[in-house]
Amino acid sequence: MRLTNILRRQTRDQAMPDTPQIKGSAVPTIPASYNLSWRLLRLFAGPILRRRAAKGKEDKTRLGERLGVYRHVPAFKQGAIWLHAVSVGETVAALALIEAIAKKRPDAHFLVTTNTVTAAKLVADNAMSATITHLYQPLDHPDCVSRFLAATAPSAAIFMESDFWPNLIARTAASGIPVIFASSQLSDRAFARWQNHHKLATAVFANASMALPVDINQANRLQQLGVAKDGIHVIGSLKVPGALATDATLIAQLEAMRGTRHLLLAASTHEGEDEAMLQAATALGDDWCVLIAPRHPERGPAIARLSATHGLTAKGGALASNPNPVTAFTSLTRLVRWAVFLPLPMWCFSAAHYALTVGITRLNRHDLACP
Repeated sequence: MRLTNILRRQTRDQAMPDTPQIKGSAVPTIPASYNLSWRLLRLFAGPILRRRAAKGKEDKTRLGERLGVYRHVPAFKQGAIWLHAVSVGETVAALALIEAIAKKRPDAHFLVTTNTVTAAKLVADNAMSATITHLYQPLDHPDCVSRFLAATAPSAAIFMESDFWPNLIARTAASGIPVIFASSQLSDRAFARWQNHHKLATAVFANASMALPVDINQANRLQQLGVAKDGIHVIGSLKVPGALATDATLIAQLEAMRGTRHLLLAASTHEGEDEAMLQAATALGDDWCVLIAPRHPERGPAIARLSATHGLTAKGGALASNPNPVTAFTSLTRLVRWAVFLPLPMWCFSAAHYALTVGITRLNRHDLACP
C-alpha cells in the first residue's frame, strides 16, 4: 500500500524539529481576520462548550480537550500516527485505514481525534488490536492547536475526507509533521467556499504532503486549491472496504424482517427528514420495508413516536419480523458500519442535512463485489 510505505519513510525520525519548516519554504500565512475571530470566540468558549455538553453534544468530563488542555488524560505516547475524523462516517474510514496500516506496522500507535460524541464512542468500541488513543479535536484557536501539538507530537497527520481546519493543518505542517488528506472529497458548496477564500485555502491545501482523493474530479479540485499535483493519488473511498466486514447475524435479521418485500434504507437522517420517509413508507405499502437510520441515534425514541402518528410501529435496535412497512433502526454505529453497504439488494436514501435533496441508489451484490 502506497500510503503505508510513505508513512514508513516519513516517520522514521519522529522527533519534532526545533524550527518550523515546510518543504524548505515559508508557511502560508493564516489571514489575521481568521485568527481574530477565534480570539474573540475564545472569550465565550467556556459557556458555549458547557451548553453543548448539557445538550449531549459534548462530553462534559473532557471539555478541556477542546482547549488543548489534557490534565485529566493519563500520559500517552507521543509520536503516534494521528488521524482526524470529524464524525461517524469519517471515523469508519479512519478505523479501516488504521487496520490496514497496523498490518504493515504492528508496532505503530495511533491517535484519533473527532468532533462528535458518537464518533468518540465508535472509537472506544472498536475491537481492533491496534493501540488507539482518542482525543476530541481542539478548537482552531492558535493557542489551542499549539497546546495540542506540543502534547501529542504526532509523527504524521491524516485528515479524513473534508474536515480541513486552517490552524490545525498549517501549524501541524509548520512543526515538520507530514500532512496527508485521505479519502478526500469536497462538495460543490465547500469547493466554491474555499475558492472564495483564497488565502485561507492556500494555508490549508498548500501544506499537504499528499492527498488521496476519492476520484479524478476531486483530484482536480484539490489541485486547484493548492495541493501539489505530484502529491495527489486517486485511491477511491476508504469507507467501502471497512464496511464489507459484514455482520452475518445482522444480515440474517434483515433478511427475516423484510421477507419478500423490497428494502429501502433511509441513511443518516436529520430531524425533519424522517417525516418524509414515514410518508413514503405509508405510500409504498406492505410490499416495502423502510429502515430509518438517524444521524444521531438519540433521536430513535422521537422517530418511534412520530411513526405512531402515521399508524406505524417502529422497532429500535434489535431487528425482528415486522408486519408494518417501517422499521426505525437506531443503532447508528452498526448501521453506518455495516448496513449501508450490506450485501443485500436494497434502495438507499442518503439524506442531506435539513434538506430533502436526496439521492436514491440501488445497491446490489455485484456493485460491492459480494457473493
